Amino acid sequence: VYLSAGIGKCNDTWWSGAALGHALSVHDHGTHLGMVLSDAERIVRPLTRLVPPFEIVGALLVLAMPMASVRGVLVTAFASFHLVIWGVMSVGLFAPIAIAAWLPLVPAAWWDRGRRVAGGGVCLGLGRGATAMCAAALTLAVVGWTAAMLRPATTHDRPRLPPALEALLDLTALHQEWLMFADVRAQRQWVVSRAVLADGRVVDLVRGGAPFETAEPADGFMSLPHHRWHKLFWVLHEPQMRCFAPGVAAGLVRAWNANHAAAEQVRSLEIRFGKRSLAPDDGTLHELVVAAWPPRSAGGAGGLERLLEEASATRRDGFPGVE
Repeated sequence: VYLSAGIGKCNDTWWSGAALGHALSVHDHGTHLGMVLSDAERIVRPLTRLVPPFEIVGALLVLAMPMASVRGVLVTAFASFHLVIWGVMSVGLFAPIAIAAWLPLVPAAWWDRGRRVAGGGVCLGLGRGATAMCAAALTLAVVGWTAAMLRPATTHDRPRLPPALEALLDLTALHQEWLMFADVRAQRQWVVSRAVLADGRVVDLVRGGAPFETAEPADGFMSLPHHRWHKLFWVLHEPQMRCFAPGVAAGLVRAWNANHAAAEQVRSLEIRFGKRSLAPDDGTLHELVVAAWPPRSAGGAGGLERLLEEASATRRDGFPGVE
């Protein structure tokens, strides 16, 4: 995980010191504390440049120097690293899970200081059977890791291996992509849900029915109820995830209508994903209607009516056009 993430960060965005400043924004993955920290460039830029070598060297030291003293330092360093991430970034349970993953590497002396293994002839080995199984697993892991590293990015160009060997290598689950925050762009992203109620009010369903704002939300993704919504709407606009969008829109409407009177029932809903470039020479705004409710019929009915209503709303409240 760390080796892949560190190698993926070896690019101009990280070496220039700009990546963390963008990632800590509430319009990316930052918390309010992270947003404050992102403005302290004298602190953030040096830390940004240290992250890739920290992840790469730390991962290699675990393998190259597994002594208890080294493990103790690494566990402390990476646990502290994830505690900081937990405070400044909206990444859900990633930080506590990552800290828990380091616990098996905690030196035994840390768990029970002063206690020693007693008994002079006690065999502490695994036994022949267990040792053989561990050796086989290690060999399979090495082969699987090598095969994973050599696989091209596209599956169409992969070298063909016997199906049995492919299945065996896949058991290692080592062919993974952990390019976490490798590509951090200078941009703001947001999601809004424009819902028209039966009484004529226009509200934002994903923000608990707050009045709908035509501008990007000031608090970014931190204005959503919790991290699960952040993660959902962060990826919902992607082509491979778009198939879930109609169900999400219908679910939002159903949950709202079940808890509100007839005058406050949702008449129509649009989930919109926005993206604005912060590059000095590019202020492009992209906005995409990810899902709409009620959905169009099988014959396409409803699309024109929604388009005309959207054009009318755009002229009325000055909301940016959509793609």
